[in-house]
Amino acid sequence: MTKPKKFRKISEKITVTMAAWLFVFTLLATWASYLHVSSIVTALMSDSLKENITLRADREDQLFELAERNQRALARELVSHLEGADKGGLSRVREFDQIFRRSKDGAVRERDEIDNTQHPSFFVPPSIKLTSDVKSQLMMMYEFMERECYVTLTSFSDCWVSDARGSVGNFLIEERSYAHQIPADFKNLEQVWMTVIDPQHNPERKSRWTPTYLDPNIDLWVVTLATPLYLGDKFLGAIGNDIFLGQIVDRTVHLKMAGTKNFIFNSDGVLVAHPDFQDRIQKSLGRLSVGDVMSEDPTLKEAHELAIREMPRRAPFAGGRVFELDAENWIAIAKLDGPDWYMATLYPKSLITTAALNASRFILIFFCVSLILEVALLMWLISQRLERPLSELVKGVQKVSAGDLQAKVFAGTNDELQLLSEAFNEMTYNLGISRAESQAAVVKATEAARVKSDFVSNISHEMRTPLNGILGMTHFLSETNLSEEQKKYASLIAESGNNLLAIVNQVLDVAKIEAQKHELNEAPFNLMSVLDDVRTVCGFAAKQKGLPLDFESSIDGQFWGDGPRLRQILANLVGNAVKFSSVGSISLRVTELDSRAPFKRLRFEVRDQGVGMSEEVQSRLFKPFAQGDSSMSRSHGGTGLGLFLVKSFAELMGGTVSLSSRLGEGSTFRVEIPLRTQPPASARLPKAPVPAAALQNVKPILIVEDNFVNIVLTEALIKKLGFTSQVAKDGREAVEAFASGRFSMILMDCQMPIMDGYEATREIRRLETQGTRTPIVALTANTSSEDRERCLESGMDDMLSKPVKIAVFKEKIEYWLSRAESSAA
Repeated sequence: MTKPKKFRKISEKITVTMAAWLFVFTLLATWASYLHVSSIVTALMSDSLKENITLRADREDQLFELAERNQRALARELVSHLEGADKGGLSRVREFDQIFRRSKDGAVRERDEIDNTQHPSFFVPPSIKLTSDVKSQLMMMYEFMERECYVTLTSFSDCWVSDARGSVGNFLIEERSYAHQIPADFKNLEQVWMTVIDPQHNPERKSRWTPTYLDPNIDLWVVTLATPLYLGDKFLGAIGNDIFLGQIVDRTVHLKMAGTKNFIFNSDGVLVAHPDFQDRIQKSLGRLSVGDVMSEDPTLKEAHELAIREMPRRAPFAGGRVFELDAENWIAIAKLDGPDWYMATLYPKSLITTAALNASRFILIFFCVSLILEVALLMWLISQRLERPLSELVKGVQKVSAGDLQAKVFAGTNDELQLLSEAFNEMTYNLGISRAESQAAVVKATEAARVKSDFVSNISHEMRTPLNGILGMTHFLSETNLSEEQKKYASLIAESGNNLLAIVNQVLDVAKIEAQKHELNEAPFNLMSVLDDVRTVCGFAAKQKGLPLDFESSIDGQFWGDGPRLRQILANLVGNAVKFSSVGSISLRVTELDSRAPFKRLRFEVRDQGVGMSEEVQSRLFKPFAQGDSSMSRSHGGTGLGLFLVKSFAELMGGTVSLSSRLGEGSTFRVEIPLRTQPPASARLPKAPVPAAALQNVKPILIVEDNFVNIVLTEALIKKLGFTSQVAKDGREAVEAFASGRFSMILMDCQMPIMDGYEATREIRRLETQGTRTPIVALTANTSSEDRERCLESGMDDMLSKPVKIAVFKEKIEYWLSRAESSAA
């Protein structure tokens, strides 16, 4: 048995070394403090001053940045709102007459009973003729302010809207009857908030900040951000936010470092806030410049010149900077980008001198109380001897907590702390071994998942390319003069190809879902069209088995969502019902459960009288590659992916799937999905293509494809649309053809020898002259959103996935040809 090591006690070590430590500490601490006190104070001052001005400027700048972001969004929303001015015009005229009345002075204002803390206040000059169209437009602006501007009042003083005729509406939650304070002869279009953004002074149509000014209607100093409103080239008016200067001035004047002076001026040298000249600023109506007060305070002009020279007007906000203004002062300056202001803090150098003297005085006092320190030295020494090794141990624990299992602790104290450090090091070593084993397992699993994903993607690509030829050629074959028997064979080929494509898509969907890469493609769709498509897809199999399909829906109309995925959900459910039924009927019922704008929650219920299933089978039914039992796969066919995809897509769309079934009595599947009744504000509605017959001067379409069958098919499709084409068999040929010829558009395969489609697209974009852009549409077997993003990043404009659908191909070709023709004109 090993004898335990003997250690010296900590108290013994401290007692022996106390005299030496006391002597060394006194000499070094006093000498070092004296030498560095001045430089330390100066450095601390500079850092503190820079941090203070940066924080102050950043706090104020956030409000201005928020105003600009908020106004851009509000302006877009209001213009979009005004585009529909003809909708509901008569009802808006009635609402206008209910809310507004003509005052005795001839101006039109809201009625007295309107609560302006909850509703906007609106002023219409007597000169405006109130036609139905004018009333409708003013009412739309009033509705917009009531709905959208109210939200902004938590951050801004008010929100106002003005039209090009001179009317103005304001939502000022702390002020009642704003419009009643405006005189009838008030010229809104001549005010500074309108002149800075009218077409004459703001041809760029950008948002503009006004200089500071006194609002004549509420008698407050403000600065305004105004954004012009245009419908096409027509100037509609403006939308804006006012920021009251009272709080900004108060913060500038009073929230300061001791002994300093804060002030604000703009790039033109006009003072915005100054503790010594605030009254003169207001009496000058906000026009007092640094030159006007040069005799009283020459540092202001020097500060302005320094700011313009070192922090130019167009330079973005990059924090505060500290400068030596003159022999007596330091100055910290930060730039506010929005209103083009400069915030400044004047710091007298005498403050540094005072701080250095105070520190020196402290050192002197320190020597005077050295006897007291000798008494307290024992406690300090014990703290040092324990703190250092314990601090090392704490640092080691923190490193391990952060993931660094290579951290080691070496106490070197030959006592209990060293035993603790050795045990800690052994623990981290064992943890490192465990983590290495875990990481190896994670890497192995990640690599296996990547190989699986790549394999599925490659299989999908390799199968889609021949399927494109099979389905496309079968389509053209079916349009030739065939006998009835030949038509039957062609139809069976097409059906088999579509079935194979459906299987490929299902496997690819499962891979995307497992990799959490699946996304919804939302667009407008008609619910009845979806149901008709499901009936068409499942009707043939149901007819062969003598099963009637009973579809019933009380819901009709246009919805916004992923229509193809909804179609796939219903087709899988109805298809399964047909597959596992031999008697009875198949029913699909669509009912509305709830309606909360802009959503309707619909239930799709598919009921059959088929074989049914036990509870044990139901428990695994929605797992991938699973069916009721192995005999089902043999007798009924299928991949076992359909119901897994149904559940996955329904949940992706925000819905749920439920099942009730009894063995031998049939099954009922219920899918509940919320569907939008109108598109979101950020949605882009699809544009209608121009029919091929309306296109003029169409040049050849360049086909870039290395597969012979796909070349023949694409040429045939283009010829059928009435256009001509030219073929390039790889990317290099495509670049050479583009350099020597003129084409209306290019259909580009992505995976080709010599040069792929991505590189060819980049080369073609480099060859294009300024102002010209030939549409390039990818024609590829790749289908993922990552593939589409890669196509767009390389310079392509759109993507068509193989196998192509004739209708989609026609729509894309006509759309991009029309775009090319309109840009050429």
